[in-house]
Amino acid sequence: MYNILNNFLKLTDERLMSGQAFIKLVEKDRSSIESAKFIPPTLGSNSLSGRVRVKLKPGHRYATK
Repeated sequence: MYNILNNFLKLTDERLMSGQAFIKLVEKDRSSIESAKFIPPTLGSNSLSGRVRVKLKPGHRYATK
């Protein structure tokens, strides 16, 4: 039971967000970010913006609103 709960907690501290949401997070609470990695758009898509995979520090949460 502990392993399942521990795996669930590991998933909640990593988010995949848009560039605009990442900029808002940086402006609001830069100290909560442990690491961030840019993920480019898929090949052949018309979108110019990619996504950002953000790993938050333990004890921090990201609220969407």
